[in-house]
Amino acid sequence: MKAIATNSLGDLAVVKTVTTPGGAFYNVRIYTDNGPEYRLQIAHSDADRNSRAELTEEQILANHLVSSLGRYGFTKGDFKA
Repeated sequence: MKAIATNSLGDLAVVKTVTTPGGAFYNVRIYTDNGPEYRLQIAHSDADRNSRAELTEEQILANHLVSSLGRYGFTKGDFKA
């Protein structure tokens, strides 16, 4: 999966899903107009899995992505697939 998000500040996040034998994670690049480029790798922890057993692996990872990017001003509504 590849997704793009633009927040209210005009920052751009490009998100790519990477699948490995150890599990999936997101490779994220955030571009800002007046700052450095940020690179993040976002994966979920086993604690997320244990506390939310009713969610699928994909849902847990997607929720973790949104909460992690919230620190950079992004919301769930900012994403476009």
